Amino acid sequence: MIRESMWKNKSILAPHALRCIALLILLIAFHLTARRFVSTDYYTNEDGINRDVLASRMTISRSKNNTIATSTDRDIVFSSSDNNDVHKAIDDPFDKSSTTITNNVPWKDNNNRIIEAGRGGKITWFDGYWWWVGSQPAKMWNDGGDIYLYKSQSLGSNSWQFVRRIYEFPGNVSSSNCRIHKHPTTIQILVHCSSRKIVISDDGIDGEFKLHEMSDDPSGYKERGWKWGSGTVFQDDSDMYMAVSWCDKPDGSCMATTRRGLIYKLNSNWTDFDETDPIVSDFVWPHREAYDMFKKGNWYYLAASETQRWRQSRSWYKRSLTIKGLQDAKEKQMVMHLSNDENVLSMGTQFRTLIRAGSGKWLFGGSRHPDEDPQNFDPKHGRFIFVPVKFIRGVPHVFWKSKFNWDTYSYETPDHDPYQALDH
Repeated sequence: MIRESMWKNKSILAPHALRCIALLILLIAFHLTARRFVSTDYYTNEDGINRDVLASRMTISRSKNNTIATSTDRDIVFSSSDNNDVHKAIDDPFDKSSTTITNNVPWKDNNNRIIEAGRGGKITWFDGYWWWVGSQPAKMWNDGGDIYLYKSQSLGSNSWQFVRRIYEFPGNVSSSNCRIHKHPTTIQILVHCSSRKIVISDDGIDGEFKLHEMSDDPSGYKERGWKWGSGTVFQDDSDMYMAVSWCDKPDGSCMATTRRGLIYKLNSNWTDFDETDPIVSDFVWPHREAYDMFKKGNWYYLAASETQRWRQSRSWYKRSLTIKGLQDAKEKQMVMHLSNDENVLSMGTQFRTLIRAGSGKWLFGGSRHPDEDPQNFDPKHGRFIFVPVKFIRGVPHVFWKSKFNWDTYSYETPDHDPYQALDH
């Protein structure tokens, strides 16, 4: 009877047992799959660089192998992509009055085309608009560099209007680190770029821009085998200054350890070096490049990124009550929130500029380089970020925001986003 009862119950228990076994197999498979996708080591290419790590949450960072990766509670990589449709990922339509900035997406102009203000292009305010001038990016340096101009009344990432391509370089000539100004006396429009290039219009924004080459550098470093590097210009009332990073090239490549910073004063027309006293400051500033210069209150600031080629890097600055005093000022690092660590530097960007958007309202501008360095930057996350800044005892504190309204953001009591959720 006992045996007969067992066999009768077996017909009832067997389906339950099979369902339990099937459920257990599914749980084990799910666990192994989840571990596979959270790991940052499950798939690498020949040079050991992670190409496609998926997860549900992310913040900008970079792994030790220089892909943009994650650390502590940051578990996704910006993988390189060959999909040309990634540029279609923006959901913010053009709005010329928008003050909303959306980061980690490609920014497009009013024609729904990717903004081409790359290679360190800067933003300047005059005649009722923000003017953003920059150079066309390209993987090969001389395949890009043509100068493009955009304007906005409101600085929103979806508010930029394409104005025109103001200069097309022929042959093996290119440009970078451009900034546009309107001269208060001559009313000329001048675009100063690296390597002493200036393009000038005598007839306003719509006029013909002609290339003007400045005279030879008066410092003598070129004759010693040094290279004129990246830099910027800075308007102080009616005076114009040019700050440049020089590097020694004893074996043909720049030595980061001996880089120098020079600040020049330009002539009254802003078209060449000052005839009387052109060199204002000359100082050693190792491992620093891509300068930006600005003034806050009575203080002059010279900011720079760390030399890491196209990769993300730390952001630094000097400040002084005089421009000459910048040569003796102690450098300090900008403070990032999210903090810099071994994986994330300057929100996964290279510093480009600090913008005074309004009274007490400052923005940090950072660049990414998916065209020049597609192995480390995915184009679907854009070329630019703007995030809010608060100066605390003179120190720029930078706060990560995935999406925010720069005009209504609380700069006095700033907050930052702990992570960003992105589709991958």
